[in-house]
Amino acid sequence: MQRVILILKDLFLILYEKIDMKNKKKVYLLIVVVIIIWGAVIFQFLSLSNSVAIQEPAVNDKPLIAFNLKIEDTSTINVDYRDPFLGKIYVKEEKIIERRRLIAPKKTNKQSVLPNIIYKGIVSDTKSDKKVYMLIIDGKNLLMKNGDAEGEIKLVEGNRKSVSIKFMGEKHTILLEE
Repeated sequence: MQRVILILKDLFLILYEKIDMKNKKKVYLLIVVVIIIWGAVIFQFLSLSNSVAIQEPAVNDKPLIAFNLKIEDTSTINVDYRDPFLGKIYVKEEKIIERRRLIAPKKTNKQSVLPNIIYKGIVSDTKSDKKVYMLIIDGKNLLMKNGDAEGEIKLVEGNRKSVSIKFMGEKHTILLEE
């Protein structure tokens, strides 16, 4: 059948090259050749689709057993790359947590206990001489400058990473909490 299609195709090309559209006999002959070619293509398509038998899936009489598989996630994400905006290498949080544990607020032997103090960062421009720091003392948000006092707590000095305070005459360093 494929040979017949190839022969008809060649015949069509030969006739098409020699035809001038004024001759009606050649036009009718070309129309007949085109109909025969399309008929052969459709015949092949239909004969191919009818020859394939549909197979039904085999039915398994055995019951399925459910397995509880615990798959551990072995993939890791590498975050040790340069920050495209800051130009610095990313610092792992684990190291920051370890530093916080090493520099914990000291408890005094006196009756007063150091209140819960969290340093949130610098609010004012870092280049200006008067820096304003944001502290949370026992749940109260406070904006403090160097030398300001809130109760028994006095802000001594600070920078972007930590602030130093005096509580009951003892100096304590509070690290930045993100």
